[in-house]
Amino acid sequence: LCVSDAAETAGGCAIYASYERTNGMFSCQLLTSRSKLLNQTKIPRNELEAIRLMAETASTVKNALGDLVSDILYFTDSTIAMCWCHNITKKLRIYTLYRVADIRRFIVASTKLMEGDPLPLYHIDGKINTADLLTKTHDIEPKDLNGNSKWQSGLPWMTLPLTDMPIT
Repeated sequence: LCVSDAAETAGGCAIYASYERTNGMFSCQLLTSRSKLLNQTKIPRNELEAIRLMAETASTVKNALGDLVSDILYFTDSTIAMCWCHNITKKLRIYTLYRVADIRRFIVASTKLMEGDPLPLYHIDGKINTADLLTKTHDIEPKDLNGNSKWQSGLPWMTLPLTDMPIT
């Protein structure tokens, strides 16, 4: 599970590993995360850059873990950036076009998609996006990031099957 978020000055992503348990629920554990200072004038451009960072990081994780990874799902809270990524017919401005091409290339390379297939990129509400911890001010302390925290173990929706996740 890959989540991304961005704000005015920063963007980031978190990659979680999960596997299906015998009860039908999924485990969830943080594998890695990345953040980056961003300076675009508009937040949707920063969100697009965060999705690119997420796709690149997921591709690196997939290459490192090989066949241990069977599926990769991508989540963002930006409907604008997500729509840019799903777009294959409308013309985009150069900045957006090149980033979308990178995103699509990374996702296609790390999944079993054929070129032109819909991306496994979904919208998640910003209030339940753990990558939000990377980009916005929060009143947290190091103890809030321990092994049982929502940062390390994900949120409850991340343990559900894809069909039951609160996504669009």
